[in-house]
Amino acid sequence: VMEKLREDHGYITVRRGMRFLSIRLHSRPLSAGLAADIDKERDALNERNEAYENAFEERVAASAEIGFLDGMLGSTVSDLARDVNALVKGRTDDPRYLRVFIGTPSERMKPVGGAEQDRFVQNILDVLAKDSDFASLHAHVPLITDWQQQLTDAVKRRETLQLAEDRARQELDIAIARARKVYNLMEHRLALIFPDSEPLVASFFRATRAAGAVEATPEENATPAPVTVTNGAQSPANENAVGAVQAP
Repeated sequence: VMEKLREDHGYITVRRGMRFLSIRLHSRPLSAGLAADIDKERDALNERNEAYENAFEERVAASAEIGFLDGMLGSTVSDLARDVNALVKGRTDDPRYLRVFIGTPSERMKPVGGAEQDRFVQNILDVLAKDSDFASLHAHVPLITDWQQQLTDAVKRRETLQLAEDRARQELDIAIARARKVYNLMEHRLALIFPDSEPLVASFFRATRAAGAVEATPEENATPAPVTVTNGAQSPANENAVGAVQAP
């Protein structure tokens, strides 16, 4: 009996089933004419998966850039903190220290970007620019400003890439659903060609748990890696959880 592809069968299982069916259809003259429909869906499926994987990696790469920029911004703020400590002779209760740092720099700069960190850095820049007590530290302003702007731009770019990834995943899901439908309907089409040979018809379809075969893992069938929000900044919870992974 043919084992139909179900809704919980994801890209890997569907792709393997479609490949197997195509090979079997091509193996007999009476069924070879049906292979074109399957091959068309296979091409569409692989195209959508490639687009999704590219979009996924684009967003992951954007996160790597954000991590780098955040580290550089944190380093410049640390340099400033050392100079401020020298200015106030290590007294963190000094009004000057409290004005420039709304909180402990090491804690406020711990998140990778985000609204809270942005506010902390913006306060630093405002105080350095306007408070005469920090005239000797103005050299820090251009560096902090530059890294902060690059980080802000990178976070915005990742938001755009996240949307592109979500759309690509949706297109892949649509292609998977269509491929499952075409695959499952092929049983009836083959039954019309081979009406007196149910075992032959069944042999055209791959068992999803055939001996020696490995069913697609939950990770392979998963939706895109979840995105967590840390103080307003999106970051991937698991950069390795690709929704559709190339099978061997």
